[in-house]
Amino acid sequence: MNFFFSLLNPETGLFALILAICFWFSQALIAFLGFLFPQEKSLIPTFKGIALAGMVSIVTAMLTLLVAFGHNDFSLQLVTENSESSAPLLYRLAGSWGNHNGSLLLWLCLLGICNYVAVKNLSYLKDTALSQISFLILGLVTGGLGLFSLLTSNPFCRLFPAPSEGSGLNPLLLDPGLACHPPLLYSGYVAFCVPFALTISALFNGKMSEELLLALRKWALIGWSLLSGGILLGAWWAYGTLGWGGYWFWDPVENASLMPWLTATALLHASAVSVSQKRMICWSFALSLTSFILSLMATFFVRSGIMNSVHSFAANPEKGEGILLLLSLTIIGGFGLFALRSPLFKDQKKAIPLISTENAIVLNNILLCAMMVTVLTGTLYPPLSQFIAGHILSVGKPFFDQTILPMAWPLLLLMGIAFFLPLKEEVTLAAFLRKISLPALSSLIALPFIYAMGMNIAGDLFFFAAIWMILGSFQSLYATFFSAKQNEPFLNRLKKKSKLFYAITAHIGVGIAVLGLSGLTASQGDVVSLAEGENVTIGHDRWQLDSVTKISASDYQGVKAHLSIWKDQKKCAILTPERRFYRRQRQAISTPAIKHQFFQDRYAVLSTLSQEKGETKYLLKLRTHPLGSWFWIGGLIAVLAVVFAHLRPIWFTPFSKSSL
Repeated sequence: MNFFFSLLNPETGLFALILAICFWFSQALIAFLGFLFPQEKSLIPTFKGIALAGMVSIVTAMLTLLVAFGHNDFSLQLVTENSESSAPLLYRLAGSWGNHNGSLLLWLCLLGICNYVAVKNLSYLKDTALSQISFLILGLVTGGLGLFSLLTSNPFCRLFPAPSEGSGLNPLLLDPGLACHPPLLYSGYVAFCVPFALTISALFNGKMSEELLLALRKWALIGWSLLSGGILLGAWWAYGTLGWGGYWFWDPVENASLMPWLTATALLHASAVSVSQKRMICWSFALSLTSFILSLMATFFVRSGIMNSVHSFAANPEKGEGILLLLSLTIIGGFGLFALRSPLFKDQKKAIPLISTENAIVLNNILLCAMMVTVLTGTLYPPLSQFIAGHILSVGKPFFDQTILPMAWPLLLLMGIAFFLPLKEEVTLAAFLRKISLPALSSLIALPFIYAMGMNIAGDLFFFAAIWMILGSFQSLYATFFSAKQNEPFLNRLKKKSKLFYAITAHIGVGIAVLGLSGLTASQGDVVSLAEGENVTIGHDRWQLDSVTKISASDYQGVKAHLSIWKDQKKCAILTPERRFYRRQRQAISTPAIKHQFFQDRYAVLSTLSQEKGETKYLLKLRTHPLGSWFWIGGLIAVLAVVFAHLRPIWFTPFSKSSL
């Protein structure tokens, strides 16, 4: 084993990276030759071999970096700057992607794996011209990013002489959720490269096939599921680590991950119509281009240094300029081709009933794209104002709340009626209103809860919309699968309409998550200064600071507060928030304590200590969040519903309509 690890040295990693770049550009070259000489069928197996060789090479490069971090090889500059020998193995390994150079290598590694899986799958496309241009685009994108990594962000630079110890990780990054968050998020980003390549191929060739549309939808679902999981993990980290007690702060890098998620959500709905009705194909193509371009833009935001964010690597401007060049080429090439060739894919003129699934999806996509443009505008405005006018104008939470929420609310109402809408047949307004009357009336049960929770007006509206959406989805679920009018056994109906079952379940999950977000507006809390033995009443709870003890570890020292929470004369929870000082980084960090319960979360942060009249006082942020855990429950239900519905094994099987 030691001999194996000795082979995985930085020089081996650098050679493997160069080799992977050569393989990817070779893939692009052979794909171009295959397009010029379609009679050469012998080139098809070559694509798979080259893609496999590229994947093995880039995985070897990534393993080399992981070995260096795991074995504390401080002769490698990246290890010295982002790790220390006393850190647990998980955090040492996570340090490999907690920086610009290492995270870009991870991006490349995931893209290389995605490239191989895509080449393996798309080789089954009957139209070789479509598959070859797809392979060409995949090779150029992967090779271009690999070349950028090699020339500007080499992760295998040595230090001479090697220091005996490293600088250590940012203490904020010492969290299991954040260790897993970047790989999942990057996996979502790179998966959108395949719909992008398929779209460019269809536009370039001026034709498409049912297989191509199925493949585009499949990869869009993969990307959406991975990106959603990554965003959920990031929100979990923010909620439990940053100490401000929320899931989302409209941080520029958070917004960068939200934008491709919004367009990918629109893509899922548009591609469903494209596959089943051969309509909205231009919508699917435009959203495929946009989702991948926004994924590249997210990479630019993190690495350019133009955004002030806790997530940013604050890399030097030269690295940002390189990514900006790749981004510009992708935008100009992709949308230039779309402008020229999209008229070939216009929908045939056909009378569509006003009350129909297709019109609802069009409205859904308009709202999602409007939200994306709004987020993009608010995110880019501060750096653009600094560049043009020389001063920064702050755009924060109030702007996004006032612009995004009015668009999100009708979107939730639309989701509540989604499964009552006819796909093809025409329905009268009176018949449609009769269908939705039951969930509409049932939603009135939310009114007492809205009054009792004491939310603000936005929370009231979204709580009601979420109840409407959940009840409407449950009624659709019952009518389709459990109603006595159905003659078939339940399992037979589920087998035939499994995609519909999981789609309804995903909508229910979104509704539950929105309930959690709405409950956050009813949170109660305060920042208080307490001495040991003192207590304070917040809402229906009495919080008592029982004691404060000193704590220490190999890399930090600090204090831990012991808080007991009493309700109706009974102790219902104990929280132990900490305040740590990391010696090596010379940085003080508050570690929140959270008690998760089904109907509420209790949240405590120990901030600072002070002396008042000879008595030591501790500044504490104490809050109660109604339905705090419902956001995670609903988000997980939605993601798993999509996974179970669509992500069957795709490695070595061709796409078929039945696999969708």
